[in-house]
Amino acid sequence: MTTPLATSNEMSNIDFRAINDYGIPSDVLMDRAGKVSADEIWKRYGKDDLSVTIICGKGNNGGDGYVVAKYLFEYGVKVTVLRIVHSKSISKDSSKFLEIISNLDIEIIEVGSESLHLYQDQILSGDIIVDAILGSGSKKRKGSVEEKIISLMSDCEKDIVSLDLPSGVDATTGECAENHFISSLTISFGLLKRAHIILPSSELSKEIINVDIGIPQKCIDEEEISLNLINLDDVSNILHNRPTDSHKGKNGNVLVIGGSSGMIGAPILTAMGAYRTGAGKVTICIPEQEQQVHQIPPEIICKTVKTTEKGCFDVESMDILLRSSEEVDVVVIGPGISTNPRTNELVQLLLRYVEVPMVIDADAINCIAQDLTILENHTKEIIISPHPGEMARLIGTSTNEIQNNRVGLSSSFALDNNLTLVLKGWGTIISNNSGKSWINTTGNSGMSVAGMGDVLAGMIGAFKSQKQNTLDSCIAAVFLHGYSGDIAAKSIGKIGIIPSDLIECIPFAREEIS
Repeated sequence: MTTPLATSNEMSNIDFRAINDYGIPSDVLMDRAGKVSADEIWKRYGKDDLSVTIICGKGNNGGDGYVVAKYLFEYGVKVTVLRIVHSKSISKDSSKFLEIISNLDIEIIEVGSESLHLYQDQILSGDIIVDAILGSGSKKRKGSVEEKIISLMSDCEKDIVSLDLPSGVDATTGECAENHFISSLTISFGLLKRAHIILPSSELSKEIINVDIGIPQKCIDEEEISLNLINLDDVSNILHNRPTDSHKGKNGNVLVIGGSSGMIGAPILTAMGAYRTGAGKVTICIPEQEQQVHQIPPEIICKTVKTTEKGCFDVESMDILLRSSEEVDVVVIGPGISTNPRTNELVQLLLRYVEVPMVIDADAINCIAQDLTILENHTKEIIISPHPGEMARLIGTSTNEIQNNRVGLSSSFALDNNLTLVLKGWGTIISNNSGKSWINTTGNSGMSVAGMGDVLAGMIGAFKSQKQNTLDSCIAAVFLHGYSGDIAAKSIGKIGIIPSDLIECIPFAREEIS
């Protein structure tokens, strides 16, 4: 099953439900969180003379830190606790555990903005530092003592263990300061948070583990968390072995409409991506004048259509393309197709009249971005696969705005337009009309090369042509695409991978996954 990634509010709702609906005392949850954290710290760093500095804020994350102090002390660790606020300001549960450790041989130092400079050496003196300052439910205030300590920790060369989330990170958006410290280990409680996976905050933890603190699964299920992480098992369950009596007619028939003057390689990459993913038959429709100047792999069936004077698709080709679409299971449109005005008109008409599922990619997205009313009241299954720049054109904003809110904007567009959207880039987001989204983490920076998206469009088309449901088609294709890129990077290196390399790795990746 996919792994849910909670927002700050979703996690708060789950905690509230566990405490109030299922009768689990809040201090019990805090004790469990602190105990498993202490155990993980000891497992990694335990030794006879271990010294640990634990920095505790005023909220429940600070309380988790007090519990860690208690259990590490029982392991024989020399523990120093730095308290950021006065005890009257801390939560009830935190106060309980602070009182417990106050009766142990643990040095407890109160630190404020004015006294922080006196204890800088103290903060950095232990073998490791435990970050229990803010956690996932709080944000740092500008100019606060919390912000100053977080800044101080950014220069620390000691291992830092963060409880739940590196302090100062927005659990929902992943927003963080540019000079934020990097945790050697982050111990997440109950559920992973969005910020553990999405950029930029995902790069602030060298290792992230999620630990069970006894929250009932029903509490999590009832929240219906809106973002999930795609796992290998999810994809393995989608992929199927071919039966002995398999033939091309059972393995999907894909039509790729794309290409323009100088851009015929794009639909070829799409077609080969579909074939390597398992499609039984792939046809490309390309502008006629381009056929002779490009070598088309013999596996690909090629049809040519009339073009504009500039070598682009012309609206006069509408009838032949519609007839071709009636013979296939899915149409992939857009790779290399251009935004010529006559092509734009053709794309709009095809989107209206093609009756089989459609994967809309590349310049076809830019064509429909000029008039989104074409998406109103459609009845077929539509998958749109923009990169951030194309997504920005779809909704009329900047690329930076897209990157700062990838999940939210993807989800709202898919919901508003009754379709499935695949927002490409690191942490590709898949959103559909359920209001939910899925995030992928396979792939690497070596895949940031022209043509990789063309391959992905073909892979999505291949799965969809095999009668997979739309969401499964996108999940499997996106994960497999990134996994293939990872295999290519292992053999070639991350610099210099080209789409053809990834295409060759697809069958090997599929074999490993399934």
